[in-house]
Amino acid sequence: MKAISADLTYYEIASTSAFQAAWGGVSTRKGILIEVSGEDGSIGLGESAPLPGYSPDSLEDVGDVLQKCLETLKGTTIPVDSRELPGIIESFSKSGIDVHNYPSAVFGLETAIADLAAKAGRLRLCKWLDSNAVESIPVNGLLSESSDLSVEIERFAKLGMGTLKVKVGSSTAESDIERVVNIRNLIGSDTLIRLDANRSWDYATALRVLSHVKNLGISFVEEPLKLSDIDRIEELNAETGVYFGADESLADPDLSSRMLESDSVTALIVKPGMIGGISEAMKLFKRAAELDKSVAVTSMLELGVGVAACAQLAAAYGVEILPCGLDTLRFFSDSLIQEEFAVIDGHLRIPESTGIGVALKHTAWMSG
Repeated sequence: MKAISADLTYYEIASTSAFQAAWGGVSTRKGILIEVSGEDGSIGLGESAPLPGYSPDSLEDVGDVLQKCLETLKGTTIPVDSRELPGIIESFSKSGIDVHNYPSAVFGLETAIADLAAKAGRLRLCKWLDSNAVESIPVNGLLSESSDLSVEIERFAKLGMGTLKVKVGSSTAESDIERVVNIRNLIGSDTLIRLDANRSWDYATALRVLSHVKNLGISFVEEPLKLSDIDRIEELNAETGVYFGADESLADPDLSSRMLESDSVTALIVKPGMIGGISEAMKLFKRAAELDKSVAVTSMLELGVGVAACAQLAAAYGVEILPCGLDTLRFFSDSLIQEEFAVIDGHLRIPESTGIGVALKHTAWMSG
C-alpha cells in the first residue's frame, strides 16, 4: 500500500490546571497533527508537539520539516514490517531534509506511518511492533510542583496507582525535602515514590536532598544533576545509596551511552518525542534488556494522539514495563481524540481497534 496524501493541522489547547516543573510551566499546549491517507482509505495519525523550554526543537521548525517530509512521502510504499520503519525516515534525510535534528517531527512521522501500516496489517500498533505486546500497561501518578497534594493523592489512590512521580527542583533544597516528607506521610508506606529533578540540582543540593529522603521509599530519581555535575552521578549514588533514571540524557548519543553503562542508573525514561521516534525507542528497549535496565515510557505532554502512540509503544515493551507517565491528558481542556484513556486499577488498557486505536474529533479547533 502507498501513501496517497498527507496533511498537517496546527492546534492550540488551553491547560485546565497548572503544571510546573524545574524547566518551566505549561498554560497552553501547541502542536501539529499529521494525517497520512493510504490507498485503502485508511488514515494514519501522528502528533508532533515540541515542548517550549524542554524540547531541542521548536514548533515552527518542526512544521517546516514536516511539510517537506510529507511532500516526499506521497507515493511512498508503506512498510509491512516494523523493521523497515527507520528506512522511511532515512529516505527523507537522503532527499536533503535535515529530519534527524527534529526528534518531535520524527516521532509524529513514524507514528502516522506505523499507524497506517498496522491498520493495513489489521493489527494494533503494539502488536505490529512486537508480537509479545501486552494488553494493558501500569501508569504512575504525576505530581507537578504546583499540584494540590491532598486532592491529587486522593485521586491517585482511587485510580489504584502504586507509583507517584514527584517533580522537584524548582525551589530550595529545604522545600524539596519538606515536600517529599509530606507526600510520604500522606500516601503511607505502600506507594512507591519516584523523583524527577529535570537536571535542576547541583551536586551539593542533590546530596543534601537525597541524604534526607533516601529512607522514604524512593525507587529512583530521574536526572538529578545539572549537566555541569553529571560526571559525579556515580559519586552521588555511592554517597546516598539512591539510584537514578536517565531521561533527557537519552537524547544525546554520548550521554546516553554513559548513562546506559553506569551502574548507578537503573531505569530509562523513554520519551519518543524527545529521543527521535518509535524506532529509536525500540533500539533503547533492546539495549536496556541487554544491560538489565528497567524501562518506562512517558509522554512529553502531547495530547491524545501522542499519548496513544506512547501507550502502544509501552505495550510493545511487554510485561516488564515500569509504571509509565501517561496520565497527562487531564492537564488540558481537550485531548483532540474521541476516546477516553481511563486508568482502572492503576492500568491503561490498550484499545482493541487497529493501529494506535484512536480517532480525531474533527471539531472547531481544526484550522487546517
